[in-house]
Amino acid sequence: MKVLKVAVLIICILSTNVFVSGCQGQHEVTDNQSTHTASSRNTQDFLLLYSDAISDYEKIVEFRLSQKFEDDYNSGRKPSLSKDWTNYVLARDGVKTEGNEAQYHWNCMLIDMLDYISQPTKGSFGYILRDLSGDGVPELVWVNMDYRVYCIFTIADNQVRLVDSFWPRYACTIQNNGELLILGSSGVCDYVYSLKRIDSSTDMLVTLTKFGKEDGMCYIEEGYRSVLTDREFEELCAAYSFAVSDKWKNNTIHSLEDSFS
Repeated sequence: MKVLKVAVLIICILSTNVFVSGCQGQHEVTDNQSTHTASSRNTQDFLLLYSDAISDYEKIVEFRLSQKFEDDYNSGRKPSLSKDWTNYVLARDGVKTEGNEAQYHWNCMLIDMLDYISQPTKGSFGYILRDLSGDGVPELVWVNMDYRVYCIFTIADNQVRLVDSFWPRYACTIQNNGELLILGSSGVCDYVYSLKRIDSSTDMLVTLTKFGKEDGMCYIEEGYRSVLTDREFEELCAAYSFAVSDKWKNNTIHSLEDSFS
C-alpha cells in the first residue's frame, strides 16, 4: 500500500502528519518531516515529488526537438535520464510488467512524440497534475497542448512509478472519472479498447473491461471472451468515447517552455 497515499487519506480523517524527504536523488515519502494535509498541499509540493520525471521529460523533449529523427533512438542515441523508468513500472492486474512490454511502449512513445504536431517547439509540450485514482494525491501526466497523453506517473512503493506510455497505435484518453481508455491496434481491422483504472489500495493498474475486433469478429472480455454482434460493439464504442472531454480540457497544462533554461 502506498505510504504517501495512505498517509494522505489518514490525514484527512485523523489530522495526522505526512512528511516528504529526498533520498539519494529520489523523492520518497517518509513520516518524519514537515506536515501537510491533502487540502493544504499546493502544486509545488507535488512538483517536488515528481521533479525527476519532469526533468527527464524536459531532457527528452529537448533531444527530440534537436534531432527530429526516430533513427536517433533506434541507433541508441538517447538523452541521459535520472533512471530507466521501465524498471519502475506499476504492476498491472497483479503482474509486474517491468521488461519488454513496458520498454516497447516507452520507446514507441519517445520516437513518435512529435507526431500530430505540425511545427513542434518546447511550448508544444507540458504536463498535468490530476488525481486519477481518487485518493487525494495527483498523478503526473505528460501531454502536448492538445491534451494528447504521452505518459502517466503515480506514487507507489514509496517512489514515483510509471503507469504506462502511449503512442498513436497505443493511445489513451482519460475519462472524467479518472479511468483510462486505451485504444491499441495491431492492424487496420484489428484493434482493442481497454478500460483501466489506477487502484491506490493495491498499487495496481486494473483492467475493468476490454472489447475489440479481431479478424472481423467483435468481442468483449470480462473474465472470459464473449462474441458481440456488430450492433452491440457499436453501442460499446459509443458508450466509451475516445474523444477528449471538455472536463479533461479544463485541467491546467504546465508548459515545459516555462521550465527550460
